[in-house]
Amino acid sequence: MLSHPCIIRFRDEGKSGHLLWIAYAPPPASRLSELIAAGRPPPARPVLLDLSRALVHFHDRGLLACGLTPRAVRTSTRGLPVFADLSRVAPVGGALHPLLEEDPFCLSPEYAGARRHDPRSDLFALGSLAYELLTGTRPFRGLDTWSVLEALRTRSPRPPRALDRTVPPDLSDLTMRLLSREPKSRPPSAQVVVEVLER
Repeated sequence: MLSHPCIIRFRDEGKSGHLLWIAYAPPPASRLSELIAAGRPPPARPVLLDLSRALVHFHDRGLLACGLTPRAVRTSTRGLPVFADLSRVAPVGGALHPLLEEDPFCLSPEYAGARRHDPRSDLFALGSLAYELLTGTRPFRGLDTWSVLEALRTRSPRPPRALDRTVPPDLSDLTMRLLSREPKSRPPSAQVVVEVLER
């Protein structure tokens, strides 16, 4: 069972006729994507640290987040980020949600190339979120899902610090490591990302 302050809280589940239902606690009101679009992003380091810890929680339980984007993250009045969309969570090595491509901005090059997703794919999604948080822009863009997936497979974004000199060099470097096209070039785990951010 997921039980973490940065993951939306499970409340109840049941069956109504042939339909299964799950109820979660109401999420905080503010979407991270809206705060970024309004030019009021929260401080990047604590947000990334909290979300990295949430990914550790997922991965330790054999689960993939499969949907970590600024739209899926809400921020509480105290600034705590809460991953509020568990609709695409999948077991490591298990079947992925058929609508995963509905939001291509949480996908990775290995998904774009071979429809694979593993814990390092979640780290790539964290890198995309970090990039948007630090720069206000997405690292990969396209007019449709196919063009976004093609950009993921073939392009590398400019470092955040190249777009904004106020971005700390260590956060810019970490973001680019998370966005490495090759999974083996990314940090080996979410726990390592936590340790880097804590240092």
